[in-house]
Amino acid sequence: DVPTSERHPDLASPLYGRLVEVILKRVAYPPSFVSWEEELDVDEADFEEMRRLATDVLVGAYFLMRAGYLEKLAEVIMSVEGNGGAGVGTSNGGGAPSNDQHYH
Repeated sequence: DVPTSERHPDLASPLYGRLVEVILKRVAYPPSFVSWEEELDVDEADFEEMRRLATDVLVGAYFLMRAGYLEKLAEVIMSVEGNGGAGVGTSNGGGAPSNDQHYH
């Protein structure tokens, strides 16, 4: 393992940028999502656990990427909005809706 401080900066940004992109897409609600009672393809507990675990990775990526993180976040949100998909949301680690937006 090479400590983060010893890694070349040009290697961190593309790697973490791709990681942020993948995680944000994984923590977004499925495009056809209406409610957990009607959702057959995604398990609610697994989905919420993924979102909870993703928080630490997204925070770490922000501290390594700074402005690049915000650019990647905007890029992913715009692609989701442009495709008419379910919202990614930005509260609670880049994905979970606030309590008043949960579908229970």
